[in-house]
Amino acid sequence: MDKYLSYIPDNIDRNRTELWYAVYVRSRHEKKVATEFRQRNIQHFLPLIPRLHQWKDRKKYVDMPIFPGYVFVRMRLADRLKILSVQGVAWIISFRNMPAPIPESQVENVRRALTMPELIRPAEYLNEGDPVKIIHGPFRGVTGKLIKKHGEHQLLVSIDLIKQAVSLKIDSSWLKPAKEFSAYDNKREIRAVSSP
Repeated sequence: MDKYLSYIPDNIDRNRTELWYAVYVRSRHEKKVATEFRQRNIQHFLPLIPRLHQWKDRKKYVDMPIFPGYVFVRMRLADRLKILSVQGVAWIISFRNMPAPIPESQVENVRRALTMPELIRPAEYLNEGDPVKIIHGPFRGVTGKLIKKHGEHQLLVSIDLIKQAVSLKIDSSWLKPAKEFSAYDNKREIRAVSSP
């Protein structure tokens, strides 16, 4: 198994086991692709958050993808042609010409973050910081990395494969040092961020 995909247990047959994958879609086709997946009974996840948009004559909240250009699907590799045949799908994110699965814990972290959409905002994907564990609040028990951003502590929820992330505000007193963790752990992986 390639070092990059080391989070995938060796005993998993990817042709028979449903795993999460990131699907890259045409510009502004995320909702259309998600609707098509729903109609075809394909398990998918399109994380959306309300954003205020202003036109000349009005303002309105519109649900926008937090990871523009991506829809996540849970599939077996044997079913990839079914995914690629959906209008608006460009490709499945791959590594060395093979669709690369996303750890389920990362997808669940994003779902969990969506329970508080008012705290979510797009963030740069970051690779640095010391491992920490959240010891208080709604994310108690989550391990991650602490980084400072814009003078405040934040929790960075990331999908490593597509190098996309969203951040949540968090109180630094909720954190304590933690041991290293694996992206494919049963534990949730969330990275905590904070500004300089």
